[in-house]
Amino acid sequence: MNLCSDYVSRVERTFAMGLKGGLRLFSKYGDRLCIRSVHFDGYKHYDRNLNLPRILNKIGIPPNGVSFASEVGLDSRTSDHREPDSQSYDDCQLQQLTDVLVSGFRTVLGEAKHASQLEMCKPLAELAKTWDRGPKGYSNSRWFKGFCISEGFIEDGHWQFARIENRSPSDQHKLFK
Repeated sequence: MNLCSDYVSRVERTFAMGLKGGLRLFSKYGDRLCIRSVHFDGYKHYDRNLNLPRILNKIGIPPNGVSFASEVGLDSRTSDHREPDSQSYDDCQLQQLTDVLVSGFRTVLGEAKHASQLEMCKPLAELAKTWDRGPKGYSNSRWFKGFCISEGFIEDGHWQFARIENRSPSDQHKLFK
């Protein structure tokens, strides 16, 4: 069984998994959540638009305390605010911050190309050292409910989950080949 037939399907499935996990995590604390829009960085490099109804269908019934606006929007225009057809400036800035953080964690996990990259990512390396503490290990920390991270990959047609470890670049799992 092919769980993800193409690159965009893998992006959609992975996003749905992350969103569902985040909704479950944050709905536990009694706050009401309403999802009004979903943002991706530029549909052009996917060769097609992402399918929001398919993503929401993968999530299934949202947890208690979570709702979706009647007309949830999907904005997949570019996050480069200098381009004429970009998302709003604030949305662009948030997406660029996300890109920087993802790249920083990839750097500390073994994809550094030079020493200055590692130097810039030292604060993220400190966070990465503490991932094994689990939620209880963060209950008295300023990072409590601050981030949640795990590794998942498809092997033999099934999702596998493993502890995140530092690796050399040649040893990294490649979900989005």
